Amino acid sequence: NKTLEEAGAGTGDVPIRRIYALSRTVADRVLQIEAEYFNKQHPPGGSVLLFEALPSLDASFAIDAVAELM
Repeated sequence: NKTLEEAGAGTGDVPIRRIYALSRTVADRVLQIEAEYFNKQHPPGGSVLLFEALPSLDASFAIDAVAELM
């Protein structure tokens, strides 16, 4: 949310997002938490991809989101 707000956007402006997780357990937890932030009636599309490693040594997931501003 913080990054979106800095760009003048909100979670309602995100039509697509991708989750990169180190395990299915982490991915499932991220999906549970993100449900609190995105519109339940019109959630963003996207994908969940499992990775063996991420650029940060202490990261367990990363999110890539695209926001549309009109």
